[in-house]
Amino acid sequence: MMTMQLAQHDIHLWSADLTLVLDEKKRLFLSPDEHERANRFHFPLHRQRFIVARNTLRLLLSLYLSIPPQDIVFSYGKHHKPYLSTHPHLQFNLAHSHDVAVYAFTLDQAIGVDIEKIQNRYETNVAQRYFSPTEYQALLQLPEKERIMGFYRLWSRKEALIKAIGKGLSLPLSSFSVSVNAELEAVNLENNQWSLVSLPLLHPGYELAIASQQLIKMISYWHFVAQQPKLDKTYRF
Repeated sequence: MMTMQLAQHDIHLWSADLTLVLDEKKRLFLSPDEHERANRFHFPLHRQRFIVARNTLRLLLSLYLSIPPQDIVFSYGKHHKPYLSTHPHLQFNLAHSHDVAVYAFTLDQAIGVDIEKIQNRYETNVAQRYFSPTEYQALLQLPEKERIMGFYRLWSRKEALIKAIGKGLSLPLSSFSVSVNAELEAVNLENNQWSLVSLPLLHPGYELAIASQQLIKMISYWHFVAQQPKLDKTYRF
């Protein structure tokens, strides 16, 4: 398998299919604590998705670090964001929804990614509770047929941002505002300026967003097919 290189300010985005069938008994490259987490899932489908997502993360990290995937040791922040204490320069984040996982990698700058499967509807009370008044009004101003996508775009952008910051839901979603549109924007939050953008995926029916503490200028989107990297597109801003 090839190795991957990151230069300063590069951002690599990956997507992977979680329907891949793996041998759960082997658990492949998972650590004992990951085995334990996998066993907590009640439904086999959810357990399988977790195993594939974490196994893929280890495989991707091994491409950048040139070390065996089973030798990677994760540390976790106060709000459970994983990081590598042995390789602090490599910043990464992951998210998954239904059958798709996404991963973002960069150097030395905080990064967050989120993906949301677009459903047939959304709960108005959820939007009122978790969106800021500015965001909720922007959502209502969209044509009715665009509001479902607008809801999931707002949600993914807000989640990507709080994941980049690393404070989880201790930072209330309604306490800040992001754009309902897909464009690149700057958001001032937690005494820092963050870049935030939404991107299309190979997989239709999902909303995806990336946030980083650096100015986002280019994102290379890769697809992990049969455990092999495949460059799909490069986005420039």
